[in-house]
Amino acid sequence: TWQQLHVQAEYYWAELNGGADPNFQGFYVEVGYFLRGGRCNYNRDKKVLDRPHIEDKFRAGGGGYGAWQVAIRFDSLDLSDSGVAGGLQQGITLGVNWYWNPNMRVMFNIIWMDISEGGPFGEGDLTVFGTRFQVDF
Repeated sequence: TWQQLHVQAEYYWAELNGGADPNFQGFYVEVGYFLRGGRCNYNRDKKVLDRPHIEDKFRAGGGGYGAWQVAIRFDSLDLSDSGVAGGLQQGITLGVNWYWNPNMRVMFNIIWMDISEGGPFGEGDLTVFGTRFQVDF
């Protein structure tokens, strides 16, 4: 169903005053899909994605399995303009999210990043595997 799918995008832009007045910009586009046990909730009053609905909450020692979601994201951030050599980074992230309940999840990500146009730490490619545990109050 459509409630298992989420699509999200954001564009950001910043202008600095002083000197050459550089402008920086970036964006991301993300798509996620619940494979099992969950669905997205949209809060119409706040106009935001709310905590997901988890059908079978995980319980240590037996019981529920939680919900599993896969996601992919493309992002770009350009920090070079008007003499500022902050670099350009573009990346692709593949992720798996394991929701224990609507307030807790474990995230597993692999990120492929390309850094170019100078930047303070040079140019090159980067591959990162990350995991984190999130508690949402």
